[in-house]
Amino acid sequence: MATCRNWRRLGYEFLYTFLFFSSPQNIQRVCHLMDCNKNLGHWTRRLHVTRYFAGSASTIETTQNSLVSIIRHCNKLETFVVNWPLSVSLSAVANALCTYTPRSLRVLHINIPTAALAKLIFMLQCLHKLEAVHVEFDGPPPEHIRLGAAGDLELTLPVLRHLSLRGPFQDFVEQAIDWHLPALRILSLDFINYREDFPDLLEFLTEHGGELTILDLNCIPPLDVPAILDLCPLLTTFTFNPDWRIPGWENHQLSESPLVRSPHSHVTTIGLHHLMYAFGVGYAASYNKIDPFVTQSIRRQNDINFAALHRRNFPRLARI
Repeated sequence: MATCRNWRRLGYEFLYTFLFFSSPQNIQRVCHLMDCNKNLGHWTRRLHVTRYFAGSASTIETTQNSLVSIIRHCNKLETFVVNWPLSVSLSAVANALCTYTPRSLRVLHINIPTAALAKLIFMLQCLHKLEAVHVEFDGPPPEHIRLGAAGDLELTLPVLRHLSLRGPFQDFVEQAIDWHLPALRILSLDFINYREDFPDLLEFLTEHGGELTILDLNCIPPLDVPAILDLCPLLTTFTFNPDWRIPGWENHQLSESPLVRSPHSHVTTIGLHHLMYAFGVGYAASYNKIDPFVTQSIRRQNDINFAALHRRNFPRLARI
């Protein structure tokens, strides 16, 4: 940047288009530069803050104020990614995004406390231009989440195509059933290790699954795959856990799996999660010595689901 004045003037556009921070100190340095030169944020299209060590000398309040100040300068921001949990900072960051980037922001990737669902809903209400949203909910779900006025909102996100959720997001899905999501095409749900208090996924897909082309379901408890496939007739990619016990599997042979009720004509790609008991190796081999009945039962379910992945059930199947 110190080569000459012309290069300095032209180089700023490339230097500030993508801001990536891995330490709070760098957030404060860039904040100071933008406060001194108001035009620098004009070039920024992507802002990414990755995780950093908690032993940093910067306080959360200082880092929060610096990040909010940077957002204030970036009025053409299109992508906002923060990988560290936004706990006490969520309100300030959400207000900044809703105030300065409601017309430009297209991609939102954040990590928030599970109990902060109401703040998330109010933030999404202001960001109508979002095309992709990834939310990771941090911490165990409380027995009751206070939503207040947020619980009565029926959001409309007219251009949202990709929705990705991770963690205990049950209450989010229950709220989103009544939202208007006409452009939703990709849905990814990662329940991690949570096994209880599942949302009514079938009701959600009844409202929003008709136009989905990609559905990624990662959870341990079984879901009703035949009903899910019926509710999503346009799917081209479907990912599930083949260890699931599909309803009615006890009465089927390996060649007659109940995985589908009728052939699904659009699926070309099937993804498989977990597979911890598959093929009799790894976890299955070690756990077989402890509880062979459970191991053999899950392997049986796994074999039945594998056997259903053929062209009769999925005429356009190309890859697994």
